[in-house]
Amino acid sequence: MEIVQKLIDNTENFTKGRKGNSVQMIVIHTEGAPKIQGTADRSLHDWFQTNGRQVSAHYYVTFSGKVEQYVLDDDTAHQAGNWQANLRSIGIEHQDNGFSDHYTDAEYEASAQLIAALCKKYQIPAVHVANFDERHSVGIVIHREITNTGCPDDLDWQRIISRAKAILENEGAAFIAIVPHIPLPPPGADGVEVAAAVAESLQWGLGVNMREAAYYGTGNFASANLPQHLDMLKDIGVTTVRFFASRIEFTAAECATSVQRTLDELNNRQMNGIVCLTDAFSASGFVVKDDAPWHSLAQIQGQIRKDYWLQHIYRQQNSYLDFLRTLVSRLKDHPAVLLWELGNEFAIQLQPAAPNESEAFLQFVKEAAGEIRSLDGNTRISIGLVNSSHVSPSNQDRRDYTTRLYKLVDAVSIHRYGDESQDDQDRNLLDMQIANEMGKAFYAGEIGLPFSLGSDRPAYYKKEIKFWKSKGAFTVMPWQFNAQQFGGMHEDRGISKGFADFDALVKVLRDNA
Repeated sequence: MEIVQKLIDNTENFTKGRKGNSVQMIVIHTEGAPKIQGTADRSLHDWFQTNGRQVSAHYYVTFSGKVEQYVLDDDTAHQAGNWQANLRSIGIEHQDNGFSDHYTDAEYEASAQLIAALCKKYQIPAVHVANFDERHSVGIVIHREITNTGCPDDLDWQRIISRAKAILENEGAAFIAIVPHIPLPPPGADGVEVAAAVAESLQWGLGVNMREAAYYGTGNFASANLPQHLDMLKDIGVTTVRFFASRIEFTAAECATSVQRTLDELNNRQMNGIVCLTDAFSASGFVVKDDAPWHSLAQIQGQIRKDYWLQHIYRQQNSYLDFLRTLVSRLKDHPAVLLWELGNEFAIQLQPAAPNESEAFLQFVKEAAGEIRSLDGNTRISIGLVNSSHVSPSNQDRRDYTTRLYKLVDAVSIHRYGDESQDDQDRNLLDMQIANEMGKAFYAGEIGLPFSLGSDRPAYYKKEIKFWKSKGAFTVMPWQFNAQQFGGMHEDRGISKGFADFDALVKVLRDNA
């Protein structure tokens, strides 16, 4: 199910965190509206944001079945009239208009789906708590059973609980896909101005790629020295490092430890990181351990097979979503995380992509981004694509699909290399245009030119960085920075100490940081 996230920031009306408590109850409310004729949808965001009553709720279900989220699950909404109950529960408000028999079938169904999903997520039984105990009750509670109130009035809460239980037993709870609420741009606003306003927190800063950074000093990268690399980048003026989180030989918990170490090093230097969760190419080794069988060695560098999306393999135990939950839940408050990137250069292979294959990928993005937002509502999300043509249906309007896809995330990635065809470069520019039209922040997540071509690479990097910066990108990230002669990664498209033009390229970075 899809949830529109409209988080409030008025901390008089909710409390950050849960003071060590876990979610063990769901509290059912109605908004207690005065009599209002009609069944048009409303939103409680502005009221929860501005009221002086120190009240809020996590979710709101409307007559049409739309669900809005105002407080993160990990935070405490002031909703139950009992502080201990607040710390242990999630509160769900239901729209009403003050008349009898006005709740809609769509509202009942959406509420049941939401409760089923939350019960599954937090291992809460879908049963009514008959005798409420603020410290020990586990299950679904009616507001008036906690405190002296008539809420939830004449809402048929038994219908909701019964349906939620049936969903869990017979159908399986829906995955929650949280969609960020983006206000409409002011009339006549220029696209670049809108993008700048929406992405205000993403200020310009030059970046680089160091794919293996989280694993420097270990295994195949034992000779690579992470502090040495970061010290040099800091001196150059680089602010952001993009690196990959998963590694095929390690568990999710072990990967999280390696990623945290890298983020700590970045934070010590007042730098930040774009954390790319996995690679589309298994040949690199930077893939989730249990996802490796779903990469095809018959495809270029072992790309993910299309049935990974079609069969929702990413939902399986120890697969992508489990890896994501482990990593994000551990690192959600780390000050060095600038951006969560869902993956590197996902594509539907083999091409061309059929409409159902593209829709399956879009569903994956919904679920992955939704999981991140449910754990970390404060960090922006990107997909990590070269451009959207790699996942768009071949026989449909790419602009329409791309708009729907980028609606689900906060920033748009574009990868562009100097040895690409003109068609590839044009496709990249279309993504930039769509990002501006949507008011999305965008960045050049990878740029580069092979050393083996014998071209003037310093001139290329200077021109490319200036181009993307002039277009409004919040960062430009040359591929594979390597400050050691015999350490780190030495790639043809990279900026490496082993290449004769290394010092000249470092000067270009310094001059354009």
